[in-house]
Amino acid sequence: MSRKTINLFVVLLASIFITFSVMAEETEETAEHYRLGKTYYEEGRLGDALSETEKALELEPKKAESYFLLGQIYAAMGKHEEEIEAYEKAVKYEKKRAEFHLALGEAYFHVGEYKESVKPFKKAIKYDSGMARAYMALGRAYFALRDFDSALEEMEKAVEMDKENADWHKTL
Repeated sequence: MSRKTINLFVVLLASIFITFSVMAEETEETAEHYRLGKTYYEEGRLGDALSETEKALELEPKKAESYFLLGQIYAAMGKHEEEIEAYEKAVKYEKKRAEFHLALGEAYFHVGEYKESVKPFKKAIKYDSGMARAYMALGRAYFALRDFDSALEEMEKAVEMDKENADWHKTL
């Protein structure tokens, strides 16, 4: 093996090491901004939570968890269109997370887009058939759409799954 080949190999290894080091730092930095955003959200410091979560997304723009948190922050701020956009991105980047679909459906429901809420509720059930809240939410959407037979069917499933929820029993 020639000296030139060895030097080229060493340079290549060094560049790979540097690349992975930078990626690890970005991931750590992203995680720190995400943790701060979540903490601030839980403390009710919504402006700070928004700022930190946006920083996390600047570093890792395809992180579904960060979009989910962003949606929660926007919901708490009463910015429902932004909330929907954030949840749409969360389900785009992590398609099989039932709670992301449930949150998207609830966001649509809260702005009166009952028909739009049905699909995410059904997807939540598809990815977690034991999620009683998704069945109740789907039932509420059907009720709002005046499809009372479907509403009753879904709500009964929710009550059967979560027999301890007194509010759901009252709903029926």
